[in-house]
Amino acid sequence: MHFELKKLLIFSRLISKEPKFTLYYDSWVTACTIGLLQLKKTSQLTRALLVGTKSGDLQFIILYENDLKILWHKNLSVRINDIKIADVTNDGNNEIIVATDDSYLKILDPEGKRLNYLKVTPGRPLRILVHDIDGDNTNEILVGGADGTFKVFHNTSLNSIIFRLKWETKVKTSIKDICISKDSENDFENIIFGGYNREIRSLYDFNYGNKEAKKIKRRNPNSELLIDFIHLFKLTDKV
Repeated sequence: MHFELKKLLIFSRLISKEPKFTLYYDSWVTACTIGLLQLKKTSQLTRALLVGTKSGDLQFIILYENDLKILWHKNLSVRINDIKIADVTNDGNNEIIVATDDSYLKILDPEGKRLNYLKVTPGRPLRILVHDIDGDNTNEILVGGADGTFKVFHNTSLNSIIFRLKWETKVKTSIKDICISKDSENDFENIIFGGYNREIRSLYDFNYGNKEAKKIKRRNPNSELLIDFIHLFKLTDKV
């Protein structure tokens, strides 16, 4: 996938010269992600592309008869900075997590309905990552802010929409990217993040390995798996 001003270009392969699909929008495409979601009307998991724009449009798109189809569309009234698909309610199914420019993390169900809105202040959430950073089998929400604040929210109950701030730290400039690297020597999940000042920081949760793991049977894989859109939707035609 490739952002090009008010278009989203989707290529079949990394070496493709022309896009397989082109989606047009009224404002800049600012975020997109892919993942598996459980819709109410079907027992099967739905392969989804979620797209967010500067004007706050959020679209749920699927592949249907070798073409793209919009299942639902809603407007959040403010710029969408990042989107993730992952299980954060600890019920075994994925939810939609959206970082918006009005300083909120907006947790939605697969139908786009509000589950919980988390206020992230000071600053605005620019980047989010969902991952189990303390080894208890529940996912934390890692948030990088425009003011340099790095926050971690967690949900310690099963089938719950109650999120609390676990810990936070701060750097001098806005945080633009977050990733996880496994420390093979100490078996920790290293959290790596950086921003405009070109400094990279690495840290880990001090609770790692000290909490009893929750028993959660997840039906779908983590949205952070490195898998391209065309492979996910099983398109095989060559470009």
